[in-house]
Amino acid sequence: MRQEVADLRRQLDKNSSNSGKPPSSDGLKKPPRIAGSTRGKSDKTSGGQAGHAGGTLKQAAKPM
Repeated sequence: MRQEVADLRRQLDKNSSNSGKPPSSDGLKKPPRIAGSTRGKSDKTSGGQAGHAGGTLKQAAKPM
């Protein structure tokens, strides 16, 4: 009886992300979202390479 209950619980715990089941079989309940990022903080600064002049478009007096 315990083995049968364990097998049934294992089947209920399966969804499309941990088995070969299609996403349509997951039902309407969405899985909980994992909060936060798993990426670490980088030492790099944002933007282009250091020393590059860069170029931006100037505002036109009369747009075309």
